[in-house]
Amino acid sequence: MNPQVARWSATVGQCDGLVVVTPEYEWADKAVGLVGYAGQGGVRAVEHLRSVCGQLKLADVWTQSGLSFAADFDEQDGCNSGESQFGLGHKMIAEVIASAAALKPLRVRKFGVLGADAPPSLAPMSTRGEQ
Repeated sequence: MNPQVARWSATVGQCDGLVVVTPEYEWADKAVGLVGYAGQGGVRAVEHLRSVCGQLKLADVWTQSGLSFAADFDEQDGCNSGESQFGLGHKMIAEVIASAAALKPLRVRKFGVLGADAPPSLAPMSTRGEQ
C-alpha cells in the first residue's frame, strides 16, 4: 500500500468523526470517474456519490471500478487487482478523458476558462462586450 494512503487510513481510522470541506461550483461541468473499495467493492458508496456528483454538476462516467478487500488486496503487496480491474480502470479513464474533452467548451463558455485570448465563439460574454 502507498505509504501516504496507509498514513491517511490510520489517521482516519482513529477518528470518531470527520469534517469534509468541498467546493460547490469549482467542479461544475467536469467529468469524474469513481472507484470504490470495500468488502463488496464499494458499490453502495459509489452509487451515493453519483447523486452528489449530479448536485455538484459533475458528469460521472458510467464505468466504475470496485475493489474488493478479499479479491484485490493482500497484506504484503497492498492493491493486487487482476486484469479485469485494470481493464475497467483503463475504460473508466478513457471515458473521463472523452467526457472532459466534450465538456470543456461548455466550461469555457460558462466560466471563461480561456479568458480574453479565446476565439470569439468561445470567449466569455464579458470579453465580447455583451451584457
